[in-house]
Amino acid sequence: MWPNTKVSDAAEPHSLLRLVRLEFLSHAKTWKLPADWTGVRTVQITNVSVDGAALVGTAEVKDGEVALTLAPGQAVVITAQ
Repeated sequence: MWPNTKVSDAAEPHSLLRLVRLEFLSHAKTWKLPADWTGVRTVQITNVSVDGAALVGTAEVKDGEVALTLAPGQAVVITAQ
């Protein structure tokens, strides 16, 4: 796990993963997805802010991991497709 990054399961297990980037610099990072996401090949990325949620796009899952670049303070929801 990356320091200053929070990862938590959402209310619906196995469907959502929330990531919040708390540091001051943008940075690319690869996160390992939960073991029960085996077989998931694509995830949907949704930006979450005080103004609401906005679909960003999708990301490919490789070897059970997803690579994202988050801006400082950016929060996203990752949904298995």
